[in-house]
Amino acid sequence: MENSLPINRPTRRDFVCVNRAQFDHIFTAAAVAKGDEIAKRLATLKDDIAPTCDKTFVMMKYKQVWFDRNNAALFPKFEKFSLPRFKYTDTSCANYSADFEGFHFVPMTVNEGLKTFTSKSTANPYMKSNGDFEYFKNVAYYHDVMTGEINSDGYPKYILKTGWSTYNSTSYVTLVPIHRLRGKNAAAMSYPEALLSWIANGLIPEGLTNKQEKFYKSFLADYPKIEDYITADNTNIIFDGERFKRDVLSGKFTAKVFDYDFDISGTLDGVISGQKKYTGLVESLKKELLECDHKRANIQPYEDRQLTDVNKGHWELFEDSASDSAKVQLPQGEMLVARPPQLDVRRNGICAIDFGTKSTIVVCRDGESRMLRIGQGDYTKVPTIKDLENPTVIELRDLQNFLTAYRARIGRPFTEWNDVTVSHQAAAAIFKDNVGSSVYNSVFSEL
Repeated sequence: MENSLPINRPTRRDFVCVNRAQFDHIFTAAAVAKGDEIAKRLATLKDDIAPTCDKTFVMMKYKQVWFDRNNAALFPKFEKFSLPRFKYTDTSCANYSADFEGFHFVPMTVNEGLKTFTSKSTANPYMKSNGDFEYFKNVAYYHDVMTGEINSDGYPKYILKTGWSTYNSTSYVTLVPIHRLRGKNAAAMSYPEALLSWIANGLIPEGLTNKQEKFYKSFLADYPKIEDYITADNTNIIFDGERFKRDVLSGKFTAKVFDYDFDISGTLDGVISGQKKYTGLVESLKKELLECDHKRANIQPYEDRQLTDVNKGHWELFEDSASDSAKVQLPQGEMLVARPPQLDVRRNGICAIDFGTKSTIVVCRDGESRMLRIGQGDYTKVPTIKDLENPTVIELRDLQNFLTAYRARIGRPFTEWNDVTVSHQAAAAIFKDNVGSSVYNSVFSEL
C-alpha cells in the first residue's frame, strides 16, 4: 500500500500501524507485564488490609457470618441467626444441619469448640468479660456450647469455660454450628491462607475503606478465572506467573482479567479486521520500537526522544497499514513522530568495505570519514584499534528462523541478531567456557 505521509519531513501520528509479527511481540510483552501485575496486586491487597484483617476473628460484610482462623471455619453471626437449643441429653444434636448465607453449617467437634468457645478465647466477638456469650437465649448456662460428639456414657459433649463435659439434665444448651473451609479439626490458617479463602468464597471483611473494598471486589469478580494459578502459604499469596505466562502465550488462557483481554489470537485478528480497537500497553509498543534494531543488529536501543522529537522520529512509524498490519490507537493527547527513511539517504555518502580473510574493515564518509565496528553492541564506548578490526566470522544459531523472518517482509524484515550473529560477537562465541561441538560447527571463519 502506498504511503500517504509526506517524505520531506517527519509527521506526528496518534496511531501506529504494526506488522502482525510486531503486534505479536508487543501483545506478548503486554500480557507478560499484566501477568506480573496480578502478582503485585495480590501482594498489595494482602499488605494494605492487614491492619484490619490479620486477626483471629473477622466479621464479614454483606454476609451474616464471621471467620475463625484457629478453626479455618465460618460461624453464623449470633444476632442474625436463630441458634438452636438442645437438651443436655439430646443426642439428635449430632444430626443438626442448616444452610445459611450460601454455606452449610453442622455441629462442631469438641476439638473445634475448645479452640474458640472457652475462656481462653478472649477475642471471640461474642464473649462477654465473664465468659458468657451474647445472644444465647433461654438456656441453663450462657457459656456452655453444645457439640455434635456423643460420649461413651450416651450423652452429648459440650464445651465449658475451661474444657468439655457431659451432663444428665433436661435443661437446654446452645449449639453453635460451623462451616468448615478446609475440613474437620483443621489446622489454623495463616493470614494469607485466610484471605485467599475469603476471596474464593466471595467474602468481604468488615472495616475496609471504600478504596480498599473496591480493590478487593476486583479480585472477587475475576478470581474464578485465575484461581488455578493462586496458592497461599504462611507468609504470602503466591501467583504462579510462569505457568500463567506459558498458558497465555500458548493460547490456553484467553480470559479477560482486570479489564485486560489475554486472548492474543482473538485480539490480533479483531484489530487487523477492524472489529476491535487495541489501546493496550503503549509502553510495550514504544519499547518494541526503541529496541527493534537492537533485536535486528545488536545496535544500542534508541533513546525515548527518538519517538517524540519532531526533529527525529522513527522509520517504522512511517509505514502505513498493510493487509497483515494492526492499527494501535495511542492514548488521547499522545503523539509519536514518524520519520520518512528518505530523509536519511546520503546521496554523496560513501561506505567502503574491505573484506579480509580474517578481518573486515568498514569506513564511511559523510562529510567526515570514520571507521566502524561490527557486532559490539554498545557503540557509546570509545573504540580501540582492535575493535575496528572486525573478525570475518558468521555464527549461524537458528538459520531457518532467520530465513523465515527474512523472506516474510520486503525491506527491514523482522530478523533477529540472536539467530545469526557476525563479527566480534560471533568470534567470541568459540572462546566461551564449556563450548560444545555444536557451537564450533555453527561458526564460519576465514570466509
